[in-house]
Amino acid sequence: MPPRTIRFYISRGLLDGPLIAGRRARYGTDHVERLKKIRALQQDGLTLNAIAGVLGAGREEADLPSPTTWNSYQLQEDVVVWIREGSESWRAKHIRLALENFADQLRAIDQGG
Repeated sequence: MPPRTIRFYISRGLLDGPLIAGRRARYGTDHVERLKKIRALQQDGLTLNAIAGVLGAGREEADLPSPTTWNSYQLQEDVVVWIREGSESWRAKHIRLALENFADQLRAIDQGG
């Protein structure tokens, strides 16, 4: 199954996140069994919303998603950018550079240039 599909299922709450996250994400046998159930239900003609209902029906209490930490960067009085914490260091470096460039562009616009 393509990694993109797996990430989509995770984002929809159909599948738990990987055991090890990152470029080389690792999944266990529980993940494989869940993916088999999803595929079988799809072959039976169920939509992803219906599958979510079927797979979640056996849970005794609702699972809350894990909390997410966000960092805000106020580039100007009326411009705030939110970035989710936990990015890889190389990605955080690129994000920081992009934000610095964007802030420079905003300052240049304000100065009439």
